[in-house]
Amino acid sequence: MRGAFLRASGARFFAVAATLTSGLVNLKLYGHFLTPDIYGVVVVALQIISYLPMLDGGFRMAVNRRLLATGESSERRALTVFSQEVYSWLLVLGLMAGAILMAGYASFPRSHVSGHSTALLFLAMGCSGALSMFAGAQAGLLLGLGRQAEMAIISGINALLGTGVLAAALWTNTGLWAFPISQLAIAAATYGLAIGLLRPRRNSIPLLKFSLGEKFWCLFRDIRREAWPAFRSQTSIVLLFSSDLILASFFCKPAEVAIYGVASRVLGIIRSFLQTFNEASWPFIATHAQKFHRLQDWITHVNSLLYGLAGGVLVALLPGFITWYMGSSWQLPAILCWLLVARFLVIGISAPASYYLIGKGDFRNIARHTEYELISGVTLSLLLGMSHGLLGIAVGYLLGTAGGTLVPFWWHYAKLRERTLTSLLRTAWALTLLGFIPGWFCARFLSAYLPFPHQ
Repeated sequence: MRGAFLRASGARFFAVAATLTSGLVNLKLYGHFLTPDIYGVVVVALQIISYLPMLDGGFRMAVNRRLLATGESSERRALTVFSQEVYSWLLVLGLMAGAILMAGYASFPRSHVSGHSTALLFLAMGCSGALSMFAGAQAGLLLGLGRQAEMAIISGINALLGTGVLAAALWTNTGLWAFPISQLAIAAATYGLAIGLLRPRRNSIPLLKFSLGEKFWCLFRDIRREAWPAFRSQTSIVLLFSSDLILASFFCKPAEVAIYGVASRVLGIIRSFLQTFNEASWPFIATHAQKFHRLQDWITHVNSLLYGLAGGVLVALLPGFITWYMGSSWQLPAILCWLLVARFLVIGISAPASYYLIGKGDFRNIARHTEYELISGVTLSLLLGMSHGLLGIAVGYLLGTAGGTLVPFWWHYAKLRERTLTSLLRTAWALTLLGFIPGWFCARFLSAYLPFPHQ
């Protein structure tokens, strides 16, 4: 089991490293080819499109977990066929939803970009986003079949491919159309690679299946009891990490939204890198949790130490890095950086507890606390954003995250692990502080030798 976990983690490290590389290159491309005003419009459209995978209603997560938990070949085949039926219909729904969402965004006054036909552009982005959703679902089936390493490799390859296509399109003067072109390239590559890996083992399972027979409805009624809390948790998590950007588009200028979006993107990339072991762990927890406990403790301790180290470096260097890397017009206020990093730490340190709950199938508690966190963050941001702009939004979401994540996930985790809550929290935050202080001091020392502007 340890060897399989390390192989899966290694593949995820490749995927995250590729995502990190492509993310940094993308930011450079944005800074070179787009102004903050233009990117502030596009980034909101991209964020809206990222909501399309939520249309699956939690069935992908529920089906994958069942596939991991069963070894019976007939049941696995039935679940795989059911998955294809669900996503065949969701492809149609996704195309319609993408078009409707993008038409709505195109009618928003702040979405207009001078010199660009944004309505047609956003429609193309919505359709390409739906195709990406469907292709990603095919790759996601690999996870349920116990082949998460291959799924991670596909993700890494597509991250690099998407950046390459985006760069080529921008350099050939396609303008903002480079974004839907890049999305289509990713969708085609994801679909091709996933089908190439799945087909030898799929025993003539059709790529598209629109029939809704008795077997489908029988499985649908059975799985929906687990899919609904999974959907609630997935939806609330996605909105939790993106709704602040949407709210910022209402209260702030596009240039401010762009800078906020870039900072959030950098933190998201780093968070993806740091929680590689956590993401790789939950399928193993789903199949044999008891054998995984010692390794789970190691993951929890290393996670806290690494997040603390990263947090110290980020508060010292992130504002200067963004200005140096993106250009002089992209300036992140230091106080906003501290607020974003504080939320980054609260979320990141609780990751081992969150993924353990996912592995145990405790979607109800994940959904309940994440929904509370989301509602609190949105409510506080609406109140503070009107008067304090980006700072108000950042404070609102930090307080909401603290209320929903700081203790509740750890409480359920402690209960499942038969540990005391205070000892888990004390150890996690002590290790975080142990990493944060040297990370901050080292970053401050190195800043004198780096080409970053000083704040």
